[in-house]
Amino acid sequence: MAMMPAANIGDIEIEFNKHLARVYDKGSYNSGTQGCQKMINDYSDSNASMEVASLFLRALMDKNASNCAKGSGSSQFQAQSFHASLFGFMAQRFQQNFVLLGKDKDPSVAKTVKRVVQSMKEQFFDQAHDMVRIGVSISLKEMLDYCFENKRYGRDNKKAKDLIFQPLFEELCNPMDRVSRQSACVVLRKLNENYMQDPDVVNILHSHTLVALGIKNKIYDGEFLMTIVDLLNEQGVAITLSECLAKAINHFFASVKFNMTGQNASNKVHRDQHICASLTTLAVLANNSIDTEYAGQIWPRFQAQFYETMRLLDSEPMSILKLR
Repeated sequence: MAMMPAANIGDIEIEFNKHLARVYDKGSYNSGTQGCQKMINDYSDSNASMEVASLFLRALMDKNASNCAKGSGSSQFQAQSFHASLFGFMAQRFQQNFVLLGKDKDPSVAKTVKRVVQSMKEQFFDQAHDMVRIGVSISLKEMLDYCFENKRYGRDNKKAKDLIFQPLFEELCNPMDRVSRQSACVVLRKLNENYMQDPDVVNILHSHTLVALGIKNKIYDGEFLMTIVDLLNEQGVAITLSECLAKAINHFFASVKFNMTGQNASNKVHRDQHICASLTTLAVLANNSIDTEYAGQIWPRFQAQFYETMRLLDSEPMSILKLR
C-alpha cells in the first residue's frame, strides 16, 4: 500500500480536526459533521485509506473533543450525538480498512473495534441523554454490520458480536457510575431491537446473560427492565427467563420497592419512569405467561408478594396507580 506524503497527512489531519471542532461549536455542528463526513467519503477509497482511517480514528477518539462540550448547554447532546455517529459512518466507508495503526503489534479491525467501543464508553456514557445513547448504538451496529464478513473475525471464526456486546455487559457488572450503567442499558436495548430477528446475535444465551447479570448485580433501572420487556414480548418467558424465572420474578418485585426510593434516578420524573418500568415488566410477564406452563407456577407462589408490592404504591400519583 502506498504511503501518503507526511505533509499531505498533516494537512488532512489539520482539516479534519477543524471540522470536528466545529461539531462542538454551537450553531455549526451540522456543517462540521458534514465536513467530517465529506472527508471520510473522499479518502475511504484512496490508496492510503487505512492510514487516513487511523488518522480520523485518533481524532474521533480524542477525549478532549467531547470533554469540551460537557456542561455547555443543551446543544452539547446534539454535538455528542453527531460525534458518536461519525464512528459508524467511518465503519460504513472504510469497512476492512477500519484500522487504528500504531497501537497494537498486529493492527486489525477486531482490535480497533475493541478500542473504539471502549473509547465511546469513556467519551459518551456519562451523558444521561437518549440522543447521545442512540448515536452510540447506531455506530456500534454499523461497526458490526460493515467491518466484519458474516459478523465473524480471525482464524478461529470468532463472533464479532462479542466485541460489541461484551463491553456493554461489563458495564452492567462494573459501571463507571449510575449514568454509565443506564447508558449501557439503553444502547443494549437499541441493539437488541435491531438484531431481534438475527439468532446469531440475540439468542437464548444472549437473553440469559442479560437477565442473569441484572439479577446478580441488582439492576433495577427502568432502562434495564424495558430491555427485558422487549425480550419477553418477542421471545416469550421460556427463552428469556427459563431457569432464572423465580429469581427474575423476585427481582421484578424488588425493583418496585427500590425504585420508589429514587436512589437510581436523576429527578422525580426519572424515578416515576423507573416505577412504571417495574410495573410494565410484571404486566408483560403475566400476559406472556397466560396459557403456558408457567401460569400455574407463578400465581400461587407469588400471590402474597404481588399484593404486598401493590400496596406499597397506594400513595403514588394517579399515573402510576392507573398502571398498577
